[in-house]
Amino acid sequence: MPNLFAYIVLYSWPLVAWLFFRNLPASRAMIWTYVLGYLFMPPAAAAFDLPVLPEISKIEMASLSTLLMVIFYHGFGALKLPKSRFMLIVLGMYVLGPVGTVLNNSEALFTGNYPFVYVRPGHELFDIPALLIQRIFDTLPFILGFSFLNRKENLKEFLMVLTAIASIHSLLVLFEIRFSPQLNMWIYGFFQHSWLQMIRGDGFRPIVFLYHALWVGFFLMITMASSISLWRHWGKDGDVQVATSLHETYWFISPQKPSYIYLLYGFYAFGVLVLAKSLGPIMFGVAALILLLLAPTRTILWAASAMAAGVLAYPVLKSTGIWPEQQIIAMFNELNAERGNSFEYRIINENLLFDRAMEKPLFGWGGFARSLFVSRTGGILTIPDGGWVLSLGTYGLVGWFSQMAIMAGPVLYALYLRRADKLAAYSPHISTVALILAFNAVDMIPNDTMTLLTFIMAGALWGNLETVAQEFRKHKRQVRRHSQPILPYGDADAKRSVL
Repeated sequence: MPNLFAYIVLYSWPLVAWLFFRNLPASRAMIWTYVLGYLFMPPAAAAFDLPVLPEISKIEMASLSTLLMVIFYHGFGALKLPKSRFMLIVLGMYVLGPVGTVLNNSEALFTGNYPFVYVRPGHELFDIPALLIQRIFDTLPFILGFSFLNRKENLKEFLMVLTAIASIHSLLVLFEIRFSPQLNMWIYGFFQHSWLQMIRGDGFRPIVFLYHALWVGFFLMITMASSISLWRHWGKDGDVQVATSLHETYWFISPQKPSYIYLLYGFYAFGVLVLAKSLGPIMFGVAALILLLLAPTRTILWAASAMAAGVLAYPVLKSTGIWPEQQIIAMFNELNAERGNSFEYRIINENLLFDRAMEKPLFGWGGFARSLFVSRTGGILTIPDGGWVLSLGTYGLVGWFSQMAIMAGPVLYALYLRRADKLAAYSPHISTVALILAFNAVDMIPNDTMTLLTFIMAGALWGNLETVAQEFRKHKRQVRRHSQPILPYGDADAKRSVL
């Protein structure tokens, strides 16, 4: 059970947000409120549950606090929606899709035979408000990221602040690697997950104040990629001017040059990532390190887009048997027999859950474990490790596609706009954020690591891309205007020769 201090921290976060918004510009205040809340507030067990409404845990509290301060200091006009019809449709599907799920799952499910029957209830109409509010909370980081991080200097600031906060957070990570994951127990009075999953070999995986050790590993990978990108692209697009502006708030940002501090932190974060012992984030970290140090930005965009497209095509590849599951299992068995057995177990569960999801493909089975296989006593027989199959089973193709498109859509759009990378609005960090989102989309196949930071980065990237697209259209109009020949008035022969 969470202690009193956990609830004090949770309930006082609007005050923390007020302090940030009172003293900082909106973009900076939003970054600090979200990132600090995500990393340091107590995890989901510390929450309050009101009738009809969803639980308010740290993710919802960070979004609610940020939203209230934005409205209080900047008004509703500061909140913006994407102009793209595609993204508006995706967000609409994500928010409204659960309505179809509720309406399509009113019947109860019975498992077993009388008198040993386990009943999974159907959805009722009063479930709709809670689901809609929860989905709105989920998309708020996207909307706020789109509204306040939609310019290249905001995107750079986000990466800088993320790296700075992560340098402090990494000390807590190292502490738990050495002394076991105890910080949440000592400070907030409870342990947020399974202790056995924190043990790897003769050591521990850190969890700090997040929900799972995988989230810590993925956060380390994100900050490593961010710092390497900051080092690599320093000196482009007015970095000195951006750093001079930020130096007023962040004393650790040099207004002249970052020297090699970002490069050094990138390698330091990679070392901590290896020590954290989460295989998936380590593999992504190795790939990110190679690409960001050696590959051109366009190659990075192509690699990210290939991964994003593969994730969107994954259900089709799986249903047609094209996906080489047995070969991948054999590869893991050669690397490590224990990991190979674990991966094979995941694949077996995934196939069962995929077949179950396809029985109600459009809107899914809904909640109450209806998409899972259970025993007559209510025990869960299939474990949904992958976020994609859990989303597919719960909310159907509508929910799955909208969730994946929030991550994959900006990545593919960035590739489409690659020809505009010489424009003043184009940030060199676009390719880095696209790569992180692509890794996140891929990681949704074996795990479930779509977090608050995913939505913020997706919104920030989409906002930057819409700004680039607007300038690109303006640039093309200017080119066409200046390329038209000036003909003498009434010179019909000259006009005919041109036409």
